[in-house]
Amino acid sequence: MESELVVADTGFVVALLNKADKWHEKAKGQYAQYAPILMPQTVLAEVAYLVGREGGIAVLVDFLKGLSGSRFRLVALTTENIHRVAEILEKYSDSV
Repeated sequence: MESELVVADTGFVVALLNKADKWHEKAKGQYAQYAPILMPQTVLAEVAYLVGREGGIAVLVDFLKGLSGSRFRLVALTTENIHRVAEILEKYSDSV
């Protein structure tokens, strides 16, 4: 197990939950390799929307109920985090 700080993004979590996703196996391997995996609350909101829409409420409920026993650790975004996101978006605005 690595001691690196790892932050989950929405695509990773959705691939992990969706066995039909082409990245599912790779996501499973990464999930098994790291702990804890930080999950910003904004990512949780996106995951909940996508999983509920694509996989159904039962899949979403199972994920949410199991979250506290998972490798994921929810983290709140601070004002400084949001400011940094804005800086990065501004810097790379021509690549979007």
